[in-house]
Amino acid sequence: MSGFSFTGIRRNLLLTWIGLLSERRKRILAWRLLVATGVELVVVERDGFRWNLPPDLIAQSVFVDGGFQSEELQAVTQWMRSAGVLTNSRDIVIDVGANIGTTCLPMV
Repeated sequence: MSGFSFTGIRRNLLLTWIGLLSERRKRILAWRLLVATGVELVVVERDGFRWNLPPDLIAQSVFVDGGFQSEELQAVTQWMRSAGVLTNSRDIVIDVGANIGTTCLPMV
């Protein structure tokens, strides 16, 4: 029985199973494994931005979906444009959030 390995079979099955997952589910799995190691800082690159974040809910959202509350941000931005809050002469938004830019950077 040389060359037979349950470890190799398990690895191939796991890689096959992971290959069947959507990209979002792969990121969720990667996030859970990453956090389980006890990391203190997560570095994520999404949409041309590089984020250095503690492993919290915001970091998870940026890691998995590319942003924090992206749908809400898009809805607010659309409302601001339609209400005339954002125009050519009024294009400044003041973000008084958590000081990591998850709102103002995507708007820029």
